[in-house]
This record gives sequence, structure tokens and C-alpha cells, in this order.
Amino acid sequence: MSKTKREHAWLPWQRLLALWAGAGLVGNFLWELLQRPLYAGYQGAVWHLGGCLSASAVDVAILMSLYAAMALSLREALWCRRLSVGRLLLLTTLGFAVAVAIEQWALARGRWSYGPKMPLVPLLGVGWVPVLQMVLIPVGLALMSRGLAADRAT
Repeated sequence: MSKTKREHAWLPWQRLLALWAGAGLVGNFLWELLQRPLYAGYQGAVWHLGGCLSASAVDVAILMSLYAAMALSLREALWCRRLSVGRLLLLTTLGFAVAVAIEQWALARGRWSYGPKMPLVPLLGVGWVPVLQMVLIPVGLALMSRGLAADRAT
């Protein structure tokens, strides 16, 4: 491989960050749009596009934090290279805990409230839909990331 081509090749960690940021933004934006009717004050999808986009940007920061927490706890930057049930359970647990904490904080401070159609997590009083968002999207990204974490230049 020539020096010029090597300089422009994406490293595994760069591919992972691009995937988690790009696909994470798209996935979270779609999720935000779809869950919006479950919140109080919903006035139609077009009215909430800006709010959904800004919430999705925050969601990407949370995704990056989850990725970093996994890398630190496993002491492996490219932790999704070797996915296992245990690693996916750890990611699920972290995503669940972060989502519950954020939802409880936001609800307590009146940042948002749920409409009558939002299903609630028993005993925790937070919405299932936003909690599942921080469980399913990170797990999906981890599964998508396996091949990108390989040591190959593209």
C-alpha cells in the first residue's frame, strides 16, 4: 500500500466512531420522531423536528459515553471486535441504567412529561420507550460494529 493511500485509510477506531455517530444520529432521530406522540404536548411531527434533531445529538453523546464506558470497563478500545453475550448484557445494563437516570432527572425537573399512552417501567416510573432506545440502539450498533473493528484498511 502506498504511503498516500495509507494516510487516507480509516483506522478501525475511526470507522467505529463514524458508525456510532452517523448511524446513531439517524437511528435516534427516527426513534425520537416515532416516540414523540407518547409525550405530553405533542403537536405533530413537523412541529417537533428541531427538538427531535437536538435530542438525537444529545443521544449520540450518550452513545459515545456508553462506548467509552464499555472500553474502559473491558480495558479494550475495540471491545466490539469480540462480542459475547456477557458484553452485550453489560452494554444493555449500562444503557438501561443511563436511560432510567436521565428520564428520572428530566421528569423530576419538568424537562418533559409523558402522555397517557406512554408505557411505564414498573417501580421506576419512567417510560419504556425511551429506556428501550438506549438499550436497543447501542446493541444494534455493537452488532453492526463487529466487522468494522477488524484490522483492515479501507
